Amino acid sequence: PTPDRRVSRITTMAALDGKVFAGLRARKEDGPKLLQQTTDGFEPVPGWPDGRAVSPLIAWRGYIYAVTVGDDGVETLRTDGRTVEPIDGIAGEMVHDLAAGPDALWLVTGEDGAGALWRSTDGRDFRIVHRFEDALPIDVLIHGGAPYVGTIGPGEQGALWGPETAPDAEQSDTVATAFPSALRSSLDGSDLTAMLEALDGAIAEIAEPFDRFGDALGRLIATGQPSAGRALSERVKGGLPEGKMHMFGGTIEIRRDDFVRWHLIAAIAAIGHGHIPPELIARPFHSEPNRAEKYLDAAVATAWAVGRLGQKDEATLAALIDRLGRTEDPPWLNGDLIGALTALTGQRFGHDIAAWRAWW
Repeated sequence: PTPDRRVSRITTMAALDGKVFAGLRARKEDGPKLLQQTTDGFEPVPGWPDGRAVSPLIAWRGYIYAVTVGDDGVETLRTDGRTVEPIDGIAGEMVHDLAAGPDALWLVTGEDGAGALWRSTDGRDFRIVHRFEDALPIDVLIHGGAPYVGTIGPGEQGALWGPETAPDAEQSDTVATAFPSALRSSLDGSDLTAMLEALDGAIAEIAEPFDRFGDALGRLIATGQPSAGRALSERVKGGLPEGKMHMFGGTIEIRRDDFVRWHLIAAIAAIGHGHIPPELIARPFHSEPNRAEKYLDAAVATAWAVGRLGQKDEATLAALIDRLGRTEDPPWLNGDLIGALTALTGQRFGHDIAAWRAWW
């Protein structure tokens, strides 16, 4: 249960011995934040300390490994669902991510723009295998038995670090899994009309809290129907409310039409049907910098959405190419545009903007 005007999130999950474990993030709620599945639902893991959050979370060799965040800092622990023990070998380290390999457990730590990659063969004693002097490692993945690390930096860009020789593709055991069809419902005309009327009413009266808008949009997303995506595409084009609104406890001021448009675009991508107007990619980035790095900007949302939709008509690709390298944009926005172009075209020019323009 989440108290009124508070936020609780399940941000990470893992499975061990047929049970699901879930990491909870809830700053204003007391109690342990690692939950385990029971016959009646979910309950805190016995012996897990109180805190504000648990993340990341991974299963390896009979244990769940997790990082708990409390008022006194962070601590890495492991549990079999019955007992809890600390991982003393990395005590005091800021762990950002964990990854399980076939013969070792890996993790990345870091603060102040630098960090390290660690490895353990028993889950207790860790040793550093690589130091990042000018980059902050935040994500680690094991592929083909080798570690890959994503970092913030060097400089203002991100980087992907990995082995000098890529693993054999045949070693990959990745399996694409579709969502169960039960998550999708059929719609008739009256159902869709009623859902859209509820959405339009919520948009017209939008204000904090956003429950009514979110519920109405969520019901449309859950249908997965092309007609719902097309209807939302029409609403993206205009007729959205004007004025300002505040988010995150009043720390961020945003235009109402930007807020609604961002969510509509994301919903279209989640449904997997519809069309995003390419001209939204060219909209100036006018969001004020904020500490939370939350930017509900049309160009950002559109870059992600067209990649998800496979929207690669000439106008869309031209708009993405044209937006590259705009000096008034934050540096990270190029990464969103490049990610969309890479997904849509299969070309791999990375951050070489001149190469993208020459190819186009």
